[in-house]
Amino acid sequence: MTLGGLRMGSECHHHYATHYRNQWRSLPPYPYGEASYAKRLQELALHSHSVQNICFTRGDRFDAEHYQPKYDQALEKINSLNPIKIIHLEDILIDITNGHTPLRHDLSIGDVKFLTAEHIHDFKINYETQKRILVSHHQTELKRTHLNNGDILITIKGRVGNAAVIENLNQLVNINQDVALLRLKLGFNAYYLVGFLNSQLGKLLIEKASTGQINPFLSLGALRKLSIPIFSESRMQKLGILIKSKVEDFYQAELKSKQLLEIAKTGVERAIETDEAIATAWINQQLEAVGINLSN
Repeated sequence: MTLGGLRMGSECHHHYATHYRNQWRSLPPYPYGEASYAKRLQELALHSHSVQNICFTRGDRFDAEHYQPKYDQALEKINSLNPIKIIHLEDILIDITNGHTPLRHDLSIGDVKFLTAEHIHDFKINYETQKRILVSHHQTELKRTHLNNGDILITIKGRVGNAAVIENLNQLVNINQDVALLRLKLGFNAYYLVGFLNSQLGKLLIEKASTGQINPFLSLGALRKLSIPIFSESRMQKLGILIKSKVEDFYQAELKSKQLLEIAKTGVERAIETDEAIATAWINQQLEAVGINLSN
């Protein structure tokens, strides 16, 4: 047990010790109530014996990292934004689950892409994975983690707390045990939720809910209880639309960056093989084709 755990245990026992000290003081004087005194002693002995169970099974975390001031400050900051209410994540979910890795399966074999935590980033899912599972896995033991457009993925092991919305998915994809799948109730904006989870405040709450320093883990139970600020529906919709727009702008910029890099690489090769004038003409033609204007 850590020093933080000892401190929490000590505080817990101190609380109940104070309570029972006051109870002991209420005992009747022995000479004037022997039967009453004996009965009261028995009651207090039973109550005192239960203190251990109360302290160590009521759900408190005993790791010191869980009680850092920055986590309280994050909640204070959320409250300062004046939300209508703060709810648990589970209150807006239809389903929450995670996948698993099929037993004794060679992940280089199969027709279904298989995502792990390394493929999930803030606002982005990288489907370029070499890991595969069989269609039979996808349709049976991993049926509950079929990915659908509008679902949310969030990492729960190692790279904890990276969240992204699934969009434009037109292939079979599944996930392993290090990724959680969230399905929201109808009408709740997925981008608002992902925006909060990926924000500095959201990251702090996820960090607090996670266990382990070297290899963090966020259990589905802890994820269900994560605090989510709720504002008016119109405000959350506006924020969700804005976040989605910014994410799409980023994707477009990233795509153009990749296209520009490929054009530049091929242009250099053409300049070496032919001459600079021919290569320059080809580069300008390719830039125009993909709508990139370097003069702006």
